[in-house]
Amino acid sequence: ADGVLRAGIATLDDLHRAVLECSGIPFTRSAALVVSRSDPLSENWFESVSRWWLLEAGLPRPQLQVPLQDKHGVVRARLDMLLADPGIAGEADDRGKYDGPDGLSTLIAEKEREDWIRHEHGLEVVRWIPAEMASPRGRAGVMSRWWDAMERANERRNRR
Repeated sequence: ADGVLRAGIATLDDLHRAVLECSGIPFTRSAALVVSRSDPLSENWFESVSRWWLLEAGLPRPQLQVPLQDKHGVVRARLDMLLADPGIAGEADDRGKYDGPDGLSTLIAEKEREDWIRHEHGLEVVRWIPAEMASPRGRAGVMSRWWDAMERANERRNRR
């Protein structure tokens, strides 16, 4: 559904109408849930799947592709996901970006970006890779990091 919306093949209203027209057909409820969770801002399959599992774990629906600016108004980062309240950035990373001859410099740049996000925007950062989301145990580990980040963000907010 995310890909259909992103490509402009159909609108969210089109998808809702299609589900309504299928009322009574098996799995219509499941299709309605998929449509209700769809978002055209999801950039790839991994972000879509990750968001699904976050929602299944009871986390709030994140904002997607959120730009972060430096003090001069220049966008320095775009987050895959953001829970603005309490303040958690989520990054669904494919390891492919770290492969190849520039892998180490890409990794260092990502660490610097992550430090900037934490320091300048006061956000917790949670990262995960496809291999973690491929199994129930891996997903549980990712969700545990999200819940821990939620706790730290809430504690930080309460100290203010």
